[in-house]
Amino acid sequence: MKENEKLKRILGGLFILLFISLGILIFSLVYEEELPKFVENINNGAIGAILTAIITVFLLSRQTQIEEEQERKSKVFEEKLSIYKDFLEKLRIILLDEAISVDVKKGPDEIKDLIFQLAQIKMHTESGRIVKIFKQVEKIIIILNEKNKNNAPFNYSLLSECLFTIVEEFQQELYGNILGKTEDISKEINSITDKIIESTEIIETQKSEIISDFKNIESQSEQVLHKTDDIKIKYQKSNYENWVNYSLFLLNEREISEDIIETIKYIHDDILNKYGTTVDVAYTANQLSFKNKNAKSRVKKFMAISPRKKYFQLWLNKNDRDQPEDNYIKYDRYNYYVELSSIEDYKNCKGSVTLRENKQKYSYDLKSMIERSIQITEQ
Repeated sequence: MKENEKLKRILGGLFILLFISLGILIFSLVYEEELPKFVENINNGAIGAILTAIITVFLLSRQTQIEEEQERKSKVFEEKLSIYKDFLEKLRIILLDEAISVDVKKGPDEIKDLIFQLAQIKMHTESGRIVKIFKQVEKIIIILNEKNKNNAPFNYSLLSECLFTIVEEFQQELYGNILGKTEDISKEINSITDKIIESTEIIETQKSEIISDFKNIESQSEQVLHKTDDIKIKYQKSNYENWVNYSLFLLNEREISEDIIETIKYIHDDILNKYGTTVDVAYTANQLSFKNKNAKSRVKKFMAISPRKKYFQLWLNKNDRDQPEDNYIKYDRYNYYVELSSIEDYKNCKGSVTLRENKQKYSYDLKSMIERSIQITEQ
């Protein structure tokens, strides 16, 4: 508006100048040769310039009016869009709740809220549209009431028709035409919702079957747990005082063969005779462990025997870059084992290893490898 007032003042000044120039022109025509020739030339040029300026100001004024009108329409369009979106969002919340509240003690009166939003819509549209929109809202409320009172299936067909009719009224107001026919869209939506409902019913049936199967599995799991508890009770004693108790456990509980127990006993006595009081022996359900009392590292165990029914595993330590080969089976960075089944295996077991100190391969018998395992605990 200020721009228009400025242009009007400029236009008024130009008209004054134009009248003055035209007066001079008339005077020069009536009183020929009374005015100097150069004054007439200047005046004639001024008239052309003033007319050009007046036309330019007219064009600028018109352009300003068009821009202001477009800006006003744009703001009105944005405000309409915002009001319509808020109204649809309110309907969405009501539909998700599947109820409409009119008790202010339990929450806001949603009927009054909808009426207030319709009043906001009325600011930008005619009464006929408001009546059509409110009729669709009434239908939606009826759908909700029927669902809640009679526990009837949700009428998705009628709901989609109501919502799309409301949206059509908004489209007419915003764009002046309808973007797609409600009938066509409603049919498509109805087809899709029917398929979804049918799929949901199938899923619910499958869910019931899965729950039933899960209960059966749960029952079976309880039985397995009872058996596991019995096994735990059977093996709950994890430490044994001496070789006699341990060997009886291996024979009676683990059902280890007498030959394997005899071989383990031979190795047990051989280690104790060779290293004497520097060794602690731990007799546990899973393995027979030998620990170095003089160990300087955190790892004190230098050898372990894991019994099986027909063989046993003899475990030893290694440095992280040692590469045991042949009969020696690598387990991880710090352990490897060899599988034995007799005293002869223990005496004659040989293999090779590439040591990390010089990366050269050496052939070792098992007793030498036991010595190296002890040395690793003292590093």
